[in-house]
Amino acid sequence: MHAWVAYHYTVLYVRRLKNGERWCSRWFDHPEAVMRMEALWRTWEQARLNELIGVSGWLRVELDHH
Repeated sequence: MHAWVAYHYTVLYVRRLKNGERWCSRWFDHPEAVMRMEALWRTWEQARLNELIGVSGWLRVELDHH
């Protein structure tokens, strides 16, 4: 999961947060972030291997929700 967050998620989903806040480089020290990244990673793995769900469905149902 850590590799997926570091080399996939944070590279593809770069956004400016409100009030100049930034993604914490020590996200793994924040239990809520770990739980959400774990959930996103697991559902990503399922979606990318499932032609019926696919990445498009993952973006809409999982990522956009978070």
